[in-house]
Amino acid sequence: METEALQNSRHYQLGKHYYDMKRYEQAREHLREALAEVPTNPTVLYMLSYCEFQLDNDEAAYELCVDVLQKGMVTEYVYQLLGLILQSQKKWYEAEQALLQALALNPQEPGIIATYAYLMFHTGHVKKARLLMAEAQRLNPNDSTVLHYQFYIDLIASNKKQQRKTLETYVEVADDELYKLIKIGEEAYFRDDYKTAKENLIQAFLLDPTNERVKE
Repeated sequence: METEALQNSRHYQLGKHYYDMKRYEQAREHLREALAEVPTNPTVLYMLSYCEFQLDNDEAAYELCVDVLQKGMVTEYVYQLLGLILQSQKKWYEAEQALLQALALNPQEPGIIATYAYLMFHTGHVKKARLLMAEAQRLNPNDSTVLHYQFYIDLIASNKKQQRKTLETYVEVADDELYKLIKIGEEAYFRDDYKTAKENLIQAFLLDPTNERVKE
């Protein structure tokens, strides 16, 4: 009954439309209305949690994500999101535990392995991070999440040659124009090519004027 109500909900359909477009402010507005119609639906709760996370509302994202688990939607991707939220809150141990739980549910998911690799790199466990990233790349070298985290590891490590190679592959395989433009802009910015950086970041801003990463 609840699933049927969700599929017939105009707010859910609009929320999902904006969610798929990564327009998280608009998605959140409609998903909140959808949640009023089906207040215990874990799918809507998960999508709302992800929206709040993308909008840097970590506490709200955390509460919603925990609610998703309590409602019985126990999947590797929910735990991955929980790990990302906890990492953003600088709760490193709790973030690691969430990602380990995600990997316990699906140890062969390259995107989750790459997420864990980035956490390890960020917390100074460089050797472990590189081993994890190598495993993620072995499973799927063209996975967009793997390439996403490899790009930022290269950026932090100032590995410009590898970063350029990772970026080229990411641009070829990823389907998200916004994050392609952001990465092209960031790569250009950190090699002092401000003209290219500005051109791409302006295009990214036009795609999503609310994106805080682009504004920075």
